[in-house]
Amino acid sequence: CIVKNVNEEELISGKLDDIDYSKYDYVICFSNEKDSFLTEKEKLIPIEEYATSKLQVSKQEVLSKLNVFSDDKLKLLVKSWIKLSRMSLSKIEKYFKDYIDLAGISTICDIMPLRGENRILVKEALRIININKRPGIHALNQALNYSNHKIDAKRIGIYIGPAINSSGRMGAANFSLDLLLDKKKKEIHNNVVNIIDLNEKRKEMGNNAFDEAVDLLDNKNNELILFFRKDDIMPGITGIIAQKLSVHYGKPVFVFTRENEYIVGSGRSPKNVNILKIASSAEEHLDQFGGHFSACGLRMQEENYQKSIDVIN
Repeated sequence: CIVKNVNEEELISGKLDDIDYSKYDYVICFSNEKDSFLTEKEKLIPIEEYATSKLQVSKQEVLSKLNVFSDDKLKLLVKSWIKLSRMSLSKIEKYFKDYIDLAGISTICDIMPLRGENRILVKEALRIININKRPGIHALNQALNYSNHKIDAKRIGIYIGPAINSSGRMGAANFSLDLLLDKKKKEIHNNVVNIIDLNEKRKEMGNNAFDEAVDLLDNKNNELILFFRKDDIMPGITGIIAQKLSVHYGKPVFVFTRENEYIVGSGRSPKNVNILKIASSAEEHLDQFGGHFSACGLRMQEENYQKSIDVIN
C-alpha cells in the first residue's frame, strides 16, 4: 500500500504489515486488495478511485496507465501511482525528467552561456545523464575512451556532442536518433560503431576541405569577405569549415556546396561582424536564409550563386 497525508508532505510505501497507517489520512491500494485491510477501512482509497477523484484523471486513462509490468505488487502499485500522478502535472513538469538530459546536451553543444536558467538546466541534465538513464550516451562515451570519468559539460561539448552531431552532418541522422532511444545492447553497439565511423569521416572530410580552402584563400587575403565552394563535401559540415576559416583569417567566411539542384552554404564571422546582415543583402537571389549575428545558413539556385556573391561583396 501507499500511505499519504492530505497536505502531501509525506508519502510512504511498503507492505501492509510493515506500516502503521493509522496516523495517515488515507491509504492507497489496489481495489482487489481492499479486503486485506482489517482495520482503518474508512481511510482506504483504491488507486483507481484516487486517480479519478484526487488527480482528476478520466477512468479510461486510469485503466490504460495501470498497465505497468512488474513481478512485485508493491512496485506495481508505486509505478502505477507515479504514472497517474504525473498525468495531473503540467506538460513542463511531466516531461521535464524525460527530456532534461537532451535539453542539457543541446544547450552545451550550442555553446550557450551557462548562467541563470541554462546553468540550472545543464546541472540537472548532467545529474540525469550520469545515472545512466540513456545507455547509448554511456556506450558512446566509453567508445570515445573516457569510460572511467564522470560525464561533464566539457566532455559533452568536445567529444560526445560532436560525435552525436556527426551522423546528421554526414546524412545519416538515424544512427544518433536510435542511439538515444535504444535500450538493447546489440542495437546500441551497432549505432555507436556507425557514429564513430561517421565522426572520423566527418573529421577527415572537414580537415581536407579546410586545407584546400587555405591553399586557395591565402591568395585572396586582401579581400574583406572570403568565399569557398567545394561540391563534394556534405552540406552538414559547411558550418564547421566556415567557422575554422573565420577564426584562421579573422574575417567573415562563406562555405558552399551542392545539395541536389541547390547550392547551400554557411557563413561565420568574428564577434564584431553581423554575418546574417551580410547574407540578407543578397536576399532577392536566395531561396532561403536564416541565422543570427555570427552564423547563418543560405540556399539558392545555381544560376543565382554568382549573383549572390557579387551582391555580398
